[in-house]
Amino acid sequence: MCALRILIVDDDAFYRDAAKLFLVNADASLAVEEAETGEAGLACIRDTEFDCVLLDFRLPDMNGLEFLNVLKSDEVDQLPPIVMLTGNGDEAIAVSAIKRGATDYLSKQHSTPDQLVKAVRNAVAEEELRRDSARSLKELEQLALTDPLTGLGNRNHFEMRFAQALRRSRRMAERLCLLVIDLDSFKGVNDTHGHVVGDKVLGEVGRRLAEAVRDSDCVARIGGDEFVVLMETGATVDGAEILATRIETSVAEPFRVDGLTLTIGASVGLSMFPQDGETVEDLLRAADAAMYNAKRATARDLADVPAVRTA
Repeated sequence: MCALRILIVDDDAFYRDAAKLFLVNADASLAVEEAETGEAGLACIRDTEFDCVLLDFRLPDMNGLEFLNVLKSDEVDQLPPIVMLTGNGDEAIAVSAIKRGATDYLSKQHSTPDQLVKAVRNAVAEEELRRDSARSLKELEQLALTDPLTGLGNRNHFEMRFAQALRRSRRMAERLCLLVIDLDSFKGVNDTHGHVVGDKVLGEVGRRLAEAVRDSDCVARIGGDEFVVLMETGATVDGAEILATRIETSVAEPFRVDGLTLTIGASVGLSMFPQDGETVEDLLRAADAAMYNAKRATARDLADVPAVRTA
């Protein structure tokens, strides 16, 4: 386990030495660094990730509230928990410090060594809890936006991205392109070999679609065997048609699953904003219509291609 890193920002050398002694006596594994001014303390935080900062309110070049304001404006990746040190326990200063992001405060005159050590430990523990909660929330948000079978975005993710892209396109007078992809002959795979094999095929379809699109495109699974691609930056009809062909070719490649070689196809329909609609419902409807036209046009050819071949 890595040692905790503590930073003491205080121009009083006697107090820095005393605080360091108290902390190290309580936990010899602590790594304690010191800074005499606000700027020196800020420089330390910019360069090193600390687990806790003891910050004196009165510094030669700024006060503790100004320090907190600068620190927040710096957009440091991980802000450390900060315990504000005041000379006489001024409640107004303490409240202002907490509002600006400090975790706790102590009076230098009225706190004991044990209280100092406890404040540091509590600040570290509170920050660990906050980060764990933030990670859990992020994981839950990710689950809410991810299709668990393919790892692609789900319908919620697609609708969120579409709403953002639509606002940007209206503001910038740019076009969007929506591709709706429906798998051909996939029902036969499920009916013949079961949903376990079918799910593996869907997972591979997701991987192939992710490889086919540009980094700036959004690809999502919005139904059983229905996928969408949202093309934002530089969307053109020609570019969308090239992508549609690339997707059709990729999906048509045989799938090798559990000793089987399976062949399916993909029908792709396109729609453009603003030509084909102003809302996601309009564009999905237009792309669906184009996709079903494509499916009907190729139905006879697909019927002549075996959906399943043994390896």
